[in-house]
Amino acid sequence: MENAEKWDVEIEAATAAGFTHILHALRTRELRATKGAEGTMVSVGCNGLGYFEWIDQNLGRPERHIGLEFYIPKPEGLQDNVEWIPNTAGDMKAVATGTADLVFAGQTIEHLWWEELAGFFVESARVLKPRGRLLFDSPNREISNALRWNHPEHTIELSPQDAFKLASLAGFDVIKMVGHWLCETPDARLLPLDQVSGEGGWTVERRIREAEERPEAAFSWWCEAIKVEREVDVPAIYAFTRSLMRQHFARRLAKLSQSQRPVSRAPDGSWAHAPRGWQGALVFGPYAPLPEGSFVVRFTMQPYETKGSPGWAEVFSVNENIVLSRVDLPPRLGDKHIYVNLDLPQTTFGLEFRLWTNGSCDLTARLEPEIYRYGLG
Repeated sequence: MENAEKWDVEIEAATAAGFTHILHALRTRELRATKGAEGTMVSVGCNGLGYFEWIDQNLGRPERHIGLEFYIPKPEGLQDNVEWIPNTAGDMKAVATGTADLVFAGQTIEHLWWEELAGFFVESARVLKPRGRLLFDSPNREISNALRWNHPEHTIELSPQDAFKLASLAGFDVIKMVGHWLCETPDARLLPLDQVSGEGGWTVERRIREAEERPEAAFSWWCEAIKVEREVDVPAIYAFTRSLMRQHFARRLAKLSQSQRPVSRAPDGSWAHAPRGWQGALVFGPYAPLPEGSFVVRFTMQPYETKGSPGWAEVFSVNENIVLSRVDLPPRLGDKHIYVNLDLPQTTFGLEFRLWTNGSCDLTARLEPEIYRYGLG
């Protein structure tokens, strides 16, 4: 089957299956379009045997394939060209300097903390040969924020401009930056992620085609860069990733939701209100990760007074289905803040910050809690 015909069949099947399948088809096409994986390839974040099969079928089978993965165990039955290294993306010390032809991080960097993100770019530059290639892709923060799209394991997502800057600081020239799945029209109208009906003239084919030239308006972007002789600016890389975390992680954590009616919002959209007599979670979310450390989650509320506690605030682990920390609300709210302390022995995914009401009084709270990490600076 010819490539164009094969692609038409694949995208038709992906469209029937939904948005995530379209995205996977687009990423697969990028692998096929790039130069084959000759020599030594480093894969940063490799999710089981299926990942290596996907690479072999669409990029080509590298002579030596180093899989770098910290969060899942080594799978059984790996191909004989694969070496498994249980380490994080920011630490490639097991890979010798200047020995890799290709580093690939597919939908990985959005899972990293700022130190690991910086380390990924510094280490990629170290392990690659001159003119070695760096391939990486990720959701676009500007679009995910605009659509209030959320993934429970993402830390900070980069914009295409962020990715371009970090690659440049690490001594790479970006030779390709394309977008996948247009979500913002030229007149700044947002298109739903799962809209595949062609409503308003925005067909699947059009959203794919126009996204390529407008990565800033697409759900995700794909970047290919070449290592050049420019010096790696290590301090600038760490300073920039730290600034991204400081600027954007709080907003990431503030993507809370409110329960359905009769809960209402204030006109500015930042407050949720539950009337007396209604019971349930007033606010909940954002299904986010936090690293190892000690934290304080602060909820802001409007004054109330009742005979007993009107509810409680808690941090809940969705993955483990347990409450990690809880504070009962006082009968009278003097200070406008409620604090929940949290100690995490390791990185924990899928956290919810929830405020519950038992219906004994009116409760109004902000949908934007504040998270503080001791020692973060």
